[in-house]
Amino acid sequence: MMRRTLAMLLVGALFLLGGPIPAQPDKAAKMAETPWYPLQVGNKWIYKVTADPDGKAEGKADKVEYRVTAIEEFGGATCAKVELYVDGKPQSFEHLTVDAAGVYRVGFHGHKADKPVLLLKLPPKGGESWPVDAKVGAVQKLKGEFKTTEESQKVGGTEYKTVKVAGTDMDADGLTFSTTYYFAENVGPVKQLVVVGKEMPRQTVLELEKFESAKKEAPKDKDAPKDKDAAPKDKDSPKDKDSAKDSTKDKKDKDK
Repeated sequence: MMRRTLAMLLVGALFLLGGPIPAQPDKAAKMAETPWYPLQVGNKWIYKVTADPDGKAEGKADKVEYRVTAIEEFGGATCAKVELYVDGKPQSFEHLTVDAAGVYRVGFHGHKADKPVLLLKLPPKGGESWPVDAKVGAVQKLKGEFKTTEESQKVGGTEYKTVKVAGTDMDADGLTFSTTYYFAENVGPVKQLVVVGKEMPRQTVLELEKFESAKKEAPKDKDAPKDKDAAPKDKDSPKDKDSAKDSTKDKKDKDK
């Protein structure tokens, strides 16, 4: 049941036709970065997953994790490899890339689309729209349109200012679905909704519980190393002692 829910959840799971393309790890590979989807190696998102609005269709809520595990070459682009973990075990992965114009999905589970699918325009703002028209393998096609709005979202007790990216009436070889992402600065996706089907729609929701950044905070001033070359303060320096003697002598001369 959990795997079926996740299959509906991942729009990237539509990229399943065609032969897998092996990635080429490259330690020197670099990719553009954006605070709207921080894809540094080691970053991790933990989500609560529920199916249908009441969350009862699949029993109790499940949890999944997305982890950035590598920066590598895939499909002719430098990408972040983002792996999906369930119960601590990897289940699938996707390749995302970033440039000055946006964040793109290049492939899913080693399967590459004929062209990257734009997930988020950069810099993000409301009132944007762009078409989706991708082909995977020899047959499968993905068509639709994404539109953006700006709105606040309360997720896991935290209020986020987000850019909402909504794709309604998307089509994957006759399968109708919609997918909506909510991106927050310095966090990334805080929420995602996927609705599959029209006559008997089935909704799956991801809500962020925790984002763990791999970046370490810079040491605070109090923890900063001391300057070894700084001259030590000496209250009893010879110069100070001589000055004290002179002052005492002057005082005695005045008393006389």
